[in-house]
Amino acid sequence: MKYIFLTVLISLTLSCENSKKIKNANNNDIMNEKKTDMTDSNKSLSNGLDLSKVIYFNEKLELKKYKYQDDFIEDIKISDLLNESYRKDFFTYLSNSSPESEDEFKTTFFSIILFERIKQLKDTNAFLLLSESSKEESISYNGIEMLSEYLFKDLLDNFSFYVKESTKYNDITILEYVLQDITPQYLKKEVEIKDPTRMCACEELEKGLILLNKDTLDSKDDLKRFKNDFKSEKIVEIDCSPSLENGWKSTTEEYYDLKSIIQKNIESKLDVKEKNFLKLKIFPILTDYTTK
Repeated sequence: MKYIFLTVLISLTLSCENSKKIKNANNNDIMNEKKTDMTDSNKSLSNGLDLSKVIYFNEKLELKKYKYQDDFIEDIKISDLLNESYRKDFFTYLSNSSPESEDEFKTTFFSIILFERIKQLKDTNAFLLLSESSKEESISYNGIEMLSEYLFKDLLDNFSFYVKESTKYNDITILEYVLQDITPQYLKKEVEIKDPTRMCACEELEKGLILLNKDTLDSKDDLKRFKNDFKSEKIVEIDCSPSLENGWKSTTEEYYDLKSIIQKNIESKLDVKEKNFLKLKIFPILTDYTTK
Protein backbone atom coordinates (compact mmCIF):
# COMPACT_ATOMS: atom_id res chain seq x y z
CA MET A 1 0.00 0.00 0.00
CA LYS A 2 2.87 2.39 0.84
CA TYR A 3 4.38 1.87 -2.61
CA ILE A 4 1.01 2.45 -4.32
CA PHE A 5 0.49 5.64 -2.30
CA LEU A 6 4.00 6.90 -3.17
CA THR A 7 3.49 6.11 -6.87
CA VAL A 8 0.20 8.06 -6.97
CA LEU A 9 1.75 10.97 -5.05
CA ILE A 10 4.74 11.19 -7.41
CA SER A 11 2.43 11.03 -10.46
CA LEU A 12 0.27 13.85 -9.10
CA THR A 13 3.32 15.97 -8.29
CA LEU A 14 4.79 15.53 -11.79
CA SER A 15 1.38 16.29 -13.32
CA CYS A 16 1.10 19.53 -11.35
CA GLU A 17 4.64 20.54 -12.34
CA ASN A 18 3.88 19.93 -16.02
CA SER A 19 0.65 21.92 -15.76
CA LYS A 20 2.56 24.82 -14.18
CA LYS A 21 5.18 24.66 -16.95
CA ILE A 22 2.48 24.73 -19.65
CA LYS A 23 0.67 27.60 -17.91
CA ASN A 24 3.91 29.55 -17.53
CA ALA A 25 4.81 28.94 -21.17
CA ASN A 26 1.38 30.22 -22.27
CA ASN A 27 1.73 33.27 -20.05
CA ASN A 28 5.18 33.93 -21.50
CA ASP A 29 3.77 33.71 -25.02
CA ILE A 30 1.07 36.24 -24.16
CA MET A 31 3.57 38.58 -22.52
CA ASN A 32 5.96 38.28 -25.47
CA GLU A 33 3.10 39.10 -27.86
CA LYS A 34 2.20 42.16 -25.81
CA LYS A 35 5.85 43.27 -25.68
CA THR A 36 6.09 42.87 -29.46
CA ASP A 37 2.93 44.93 -29.95
CA MET A 38 4.25 47.64 -27.62
CA THR A 39 7.64 47.70 -29.37
CA ASP A 40 5.99 48.00 -32.77
CA SER A 41 3.70 50.76 -31.53
CA ASN A 42 6.71 52.99 -30.74
CA LYS A 43 7.66 53.03 -34.42
CA SER A 44 6.43 55.45 -37.08
CA LEU A 45 3.92 54.35 -39.69
CA SER A 46 6.60 54.02 -42.37
CA ASN A 47 9.16 52.30 -40.15
CA GLY A 48 10.19 48.90 -41.53
CA LEU A 49 8.37 49.40 -44.83
CA ASP A 50 9.88 49.31 -48.30
CA LEU A 51 7.90 52.01 -50.11
CA SER A 52 10.38 52.64 -52.91
CA LYS A 53 8.47 50.59 -55.49
CA VAL A 54 4.94 50.82 -54.11
CA ILE A 55 2.43 51.67 -56.85
CA TYR A 56 -1.30 52.29 -56.48
CA PHE A 57 -3.72 53.29 -59.23
CA ASN A 58 -0.77 53.18 -61.68
CA GLU A 59 1.13 55.84 -59.76
CA LYS A 60 4.11 55.65 -57.43
CA LEU A 61 3.27 56.45 -53.81
CA GLU A 62 4.27 60.05 -53.08
CA LEU A 63 5.82 60.61 -49.64
CA LYS A 64 6.32 63.82 -47.63
CA LYS A 65 3.09 65.24 -49.00
CA TYR A 66 0.49 65.28 -46.22
CA LYS A 67 1.24 66.82 -42.85
CA TYR A 68 -0.66 66.59 -39.55
CA GLN A 69 0.49 69.12 -36.97
CA ASP A 70 4.29 68.96 -37.30
CA ASP A 71 4.57 65.46 -38.76
CA PHE A 72 4.13 64.00 -42.19
CA ILE A 73 1.51 61.26 -41.98
CA GLU A 74 4.04 58.50 -42.62
CA ASP A 75 6.17 59.79 -39.72
CA ILE A 76 3.39 59.70 -37.11
CA LYS A 77 4.06 57.24 -34.30
CA ILE A 78 1.77 54.22 -34.12
CA SER A 79 1.62 54.66 -30.34
CA ASP A 80 0.07 58.11 -30.85
CA LEU A 81 -2.59 56.68 -33.14
CA LEU A 82 -3.38 53.99 -30.58
CA ASN A 83 -4.18 56.76 -28.12
CA GLU A 84 -7.94 57.28 -28.41
CA SER A 85 -7.85 61.06 -27.94
CA TYR A 86 -5.07 61.59 -30.50
CA ARG A 87 -6.73 59.21 -32.94
CA LYS A 88 -10.05 61.04 -32.66
CA ASP A 89 -8.41 64.37 -33.50
CA PHE A 90 -6.42 62.80 -36.34
CA PHE A 91 -9.55 61.23 -37.82
CA THR A 92 -11.23 64.63 -37.69
CA TYR A 93 -8.28 66.01 -39.67
CA LEU A 94 -8.67 63.23 -42.25
CA SER A 95 -12.40 63.88 -42.54
CA ASN A 96 -11.90 67.55 -43.28
CA SER A 97 -10.68 67.36 -46.84
CA SER A 98 -12.22 69.19 -49.75
CA PRO A 99 -12.84 67.58 -53.14
CA GLU A 100 -10.27 68.55 -55.77
CA SER A 101 -8.03 70.12 -53.14
CA GLU A 102 -4.38 69.17 -52.61
CA ASP A 103 -5.23 67.12 -49.53
CA GLU A 104 -8.23 65.32 -51.05
CA PHE A 105 -6.50 61.93 -50.96
CA LYS A 106 -4.74 62.14 -47.59
CA THR A 107 -7.21 59.52 -46.32
CA THR A 108 -6.27 57.23 -49.20
CA PHE A 109 -2.58 57.75 -48.43
CA PHE A 110 -3.10 56.91 -44.73
CA SER A 111 -5.05 53.75 -45.61
CA ILE A 112 -2.35 52.68 -48.10
CA ILE A 113 0.37 53.01 -45.44
CA LEU A 114 -1.71 50.91 -43.02
CA PHE A 115 -2.38 48.31 -45.71
CA GLU A 116 1.31 48.11 -46.60
CA ARG A 117 2.08 47.46 -42.92
CA ILE A 118 -0.48 44.65 -42.99
CA LYS A 119 0.83 43.23 -46.27
CA GLN A 120 4.57 43.57 -45.65
CA LEU A 121 4.80 43.21 -41.87
CA LYS A 122 1.57 41.47 -40.79
CA ASP A 123 1.22 44.39 -38.35
CA THR A 124 -1.61 43.79 -35.88
CA ASN A 125 -1.75 47.47 -34.84
CA ALA A 126 -2.15 48.54 -38.47
CA PHE A 127 -5.03 46.07 -38.81
CA LEU A 128 -6.72 47.64 -35.78
CA LEU A 129 -6.20 51.19 -37.07
CA LEU A 130 -7.52 50.35 -40.54
CA SER A 131 -10.58 48.76 -38.92
CA GLU A 132 -11.20 51.82 -36.73
CA SER A 133 -10.74 54.31 -39.58
CA SER A 134 -13.10 52.28 -41.76
CA LYS A 135 -15.94 52.80 -39.29
CA GLU A 136 -15.89 56.52 -40.11
CA GLU A 137 -17.88 57.02 -43.31
CA SER A 138 -16.10 60.27 -44.12
CA ILE A 139 -12.79 58.37 -44.00
CA SER A 140 -13.79 55.02 -45.50
CA TYR A 141 -15.08 56.70 -48.66
CA ASN A 142 -11.56 57.59 -49.78
CA GLY A 143 -9.94 54.93 -47.62
CA ILE A 144 -10.76 51.23 -47.52
CA GLU A 145 -13.36 51.55 -50.28
CA MET A 146 -10.63 52.75 -52.64
CA LEU A 147 -8.40 49.80 -51.71
CA SER A 148 -10.90 46.94 -51.66
CA GLU A 149 -9.45 45.21 -54.74
CA TYR A 150 -5.89 45.43 -53.36
CA LEU A 151 -7.11 44.11 -50.01
CA PHE A 152 -8.97 41.26 -51.70
CA LYS A 153 -5.80 40.06 -53.44
CA ASP A 154 -3.96 40.02 -50.11
CA LEU A 155 -6.95 38.33 -48.48
CA LEU A 156 -6.70 35.48 -50.99
CA ASP A 157 -3.08 34.85 -49.97
CA ASN A 158 -3.39 35.50 -46.23
CA PHE A 159 -6.96 34.65 -45.28
CA SER A 160 -5.95 33.04 -41.98
CA PHE A 161 -4.23 36.28 -40.91
CA TYR A 162 -7.42 38.27 -41.49
CA VAL A 163 -9.46 35.70 -39.58
CA LYS A 164 -7.02 35.74 -36.66
CA GLU A 165 -6.89 39.54 -36.45
CA SER A 166 -10.65 39.90 -36.82
CA THR A 167 -11.10 37.38 -34.03
CA LYS A 168 -8.51 39.12 -31.85
CA TYR A 169 -10.36 42.44 -32.03
CA ASN A 170 -13.85 40.90 -32.43
CA ASP A 171 -14.24 43.12 -35.48
CA ILE A 172 -15.27 42.15 -39.03
CA THR A 173 -15.21 45.68 -40.50
CA ILE A 174 -12.38 45.04 -42.97
CA LEU A 175 -13.73 41.68 -44.10
CA GLU A 176 -17.23 43.11 -44.52
CA TYR A 177 -16.01 45.93 -46.75
CA VAL A 178 -13.84 43.69 -48.90
CA LEU A 179 -16.17 40.71 -49.25
CA GLN A 180 -19.34 42.72 -49.83
CA ASP A 181 -17.62 44.88 -52.43
CA ILE A 182 -15.65 42.26 -54.37
CA THR A 183 -17.65 39.03 -53.99
CA PRO A 184 -20.23 39.90 -56.72
CA GLN A 185 -17.38 39.82 -59.25
CA TYR A 186 -16.70 36.16 -58.45
CA LEU A 187 -19.85 34.55 -57.07
CA LYS A 188 -23.53 34.44 -57.93
CA LYS A 189 -26.08 35.04 -55.21
CA GLU A 190 -28.28 32.08 -54.28
CA VAL A 191 -31.36 33.82 -55.75
CA GLU A 192 -29.53 34.19 -59.08
CA ILE A 193 -28.54 30.51 -59.20
CA LYS A 194 -32.08 29.44 -58.28
CA ASP A 195 -33.83 31.98 -60.50
CA PRO A 196 -36.80 30.05 -62.02
CA THR A 197 -36.32 31.74 -65.42
CA ARG A 198 -32.97 29.97 -65.74
CA MET A 199 -34.80 26.64 -65.62
CA CYS A 200 -32.06 24.90 -63.62
CA ALA A 201 -32.63 21.94 -61.29
CA CYS A 202 -31.67 23.32 -57.87
CA GLU A 203 -34.23 21.54 -55.70
CA GLU A 204 -31.77 18.96 -54.37
CA LEU A 205 -28.87 21.36 -53.69
CA GLU A 206 -27.27 20.72 -50.33
CA LYS A 207 -27.73 23.49 -47.78
CA GLY A 208 -24.80 25.64 -46.61
CA LEU A 209 -22.80 25.70 -49.85
CA ILE A 210 -21.03 28.77 -51.21
CA LEU A 211 -20.85 27.99 -54.92
CA LEU A 212 -17.96 29.08 -57.11
CA ASN A 213 -18.51 28.45 -60.81
CA LYS A 214 -15.76 26.33 -62.38
CA ASP A 215 -15.66 28.70 -65.37
CA THR A 216 -14.97 31.61 -63.00
CA LEU A 217 -12.04 29.73 -61.49
CA ASP A 218 -10.66 29.08 -64.97
CA SER A 219 -11.09 32.63 -66.25
CA LYS A 220 -10.29 34.98 -63.34
CA ASP A 221 -6.57 35.78 -63.18
CA ASP A 222 -6.68 36.22 -59.40
CA LEU A 223 -8.05 32.69 -58.97
CA LYS A 224 -6.19 30.68 -61.62
CA ARG A 225 -3.19 30.13 -59.35
CA PHE A 226 -5.44 28.30 -56.86
CA LYS A 227 -6.67 25.71 -59.36
CA ASN A 228 -4.52 22.96 -57.84
CA ASP A 229 -6.33 23.42 -54.51
CA PHE A 230 -9.59 22.52 -56.25
CA LYS A 231 -8.44 19.47 -58.21
CA SER A 232 -9.42 16.92 -55.57
CA GLU A 233 -12.67 18.67 -54.67
CA LYS A 234 -16.10 17.33 -55.49
CA ILE A 235 -17.87 19.15 -58.33
CA VAL A 236 -21.46 20.20 -57.73
CA GLU A 237 -23.45 19.83 -60.95
CA ILE A 238 -26.64 21.72 -61.79
CA ASP A 239 -28.58 20.67 -64.87
CA CYS A 240 -30.30 23.45 -66.80
CA SER A 241 -33.03 23.06 -69.42
CA PRO A 242 -32.91 25.04 -72.67
CA SER A 243 -33.49 28.75 -72.02
CA LEU A 244 -32.61 32.18 -73.38
CA GLU A 245 -29.57 32.31 -71.07
CA ASN A 246 -27.93 29.15 -72.42
CA GLY A 247 -28.88 29.66 -76.06
CA TRP A 248 -31.78 27.20 -75.89
CA LYS A 249 -29.48 24.24 -75.24
CA SER A 250 -29.49 21.83 -72.32
CA THR A 251 -26.40 22.53 -70.20
CA THR A 252 -24.75 21.38 -66.99
CA GLU A 253 -23.19 24.02 -64.76
CA GLU A 254 -20.25 22.97 -62.61
CA TYR A 255 -19.48 24.52 -59.23
CA TYR A 256 -17.11 24.04 -56.30
CA ASP A 257 -18.14 24.51 -52.68
CA LEU A 258 -15.91 27.42 -51.69
CA LYS A 259 -16.87 27.18 -48.03
CA SER A 260 -15.62 23.59 -47.75
CA ILE A 261 -12.32 24.47 -49.46
CA ILE A 262 -11.72 27.45 -47.15
CA GLN A 263 -12.32 25.29 -44.12
CA LYS A 264 -9.96 22.57 -45.31
CA ASN A 265 -7.15 24.97 -46.20
CA ILE A 266 -7.10 27.24 -43.16
CA GLU A 267 -8.80 25.55 -40.20
CA SER A 268 -5.55 23.77 -39.27
CA LYS A 269 -4.03 27.25 -38.79
CA LEU A 270 -6.81 28.42 -36.45
CA ASP A 271 -7.49 27.80 -32.78
CA VAL A 272 -10.97 26.94 -31.45
CA LYS A 273 -11.96 30.58 -30.87
CA GLU A 274 -10.89 31.56 -34.39
CA LYS A 275 -12.76 28.63 -35.95
CA ASN A 276 -15.93 29.66 -34.13
CA PHE A 277 -15.46 33.26 -35.23
CA LEU A 278 -15.07 32.12 -38.83
CA LYS A 279 -18.26 30.09 -38.59
CA LEU A 280 -20.42 32.54 -36.61
CA LYS A 281 -19.20 35.96 -37.78
CA ILE A 282 -17.33 35.70 -41.10
CA PHE A 283 -19.25 33.14 -43.16
CA PRO A 284 -22.55 34.97 -42.42
CA ILE A 285 -21.15 37.94 -44.38
CA LEU A 286 -21.72 35.72 -47.42
CA THR A 287 -25.20 34.59 -46.42
CA ASP A 288 -26.69 35.87 -49.72
CA TYR A 289 -24.29 33.54 -51.55
CA THR A 290 -25.01 30.52 -49.35
CA THR A 291 -27.54 27.85 -50.32
CA LYS A 292 -30.48 27.44 -47.95
